[in-house]
Amino acid sequence: VLFCDMIRALHVTAGIPSVDLGNCYDAVAHPIASIAMQALKVPLLTIVLSLSVLQTMTFYLRTGYGVSETGYGGTKDDPTFGLGQGNGMAPSGFQSVSALMINAYRRLGHASEFTGAWTGFLFALAA
Repeated sequence: VLFCDMIRALHVTAGIPSVDLGNCYDAVAHPIASIAMQALKVPLLTIVLSLSVLQTMTFYLRTGYGVSETGYGGTKDDPTFGLGQGNGMAPSGFQSVSALMINAYRRLGHASEFTGAWTGFLFALAA
């Protein structure tokens, strides 16, 4: 609320993003994730191992009623993509893909510069 009061009083352009990344880990394509992680110097063997396991793993649902009897998952011919909710590698994998996308937008000239109200810190946001 204080932020909105400040921009209104100062008559400056501002934006408030509201981003829902609720299913972000499930929507990551493995080829892009591999390229992004290689760009951040993650060893290729680590990438191949972790993504191939996710592609062929069988998942079971756990609810308050117990664990499902039948699972779902992929095969080598029909792999499952995504980084998997609860996977320890998923946050860093998603961060690497996000950094790749943001930098691509920035290079195309689709970035906006923002200045922090209190610190004066300048940062670019690409969208």
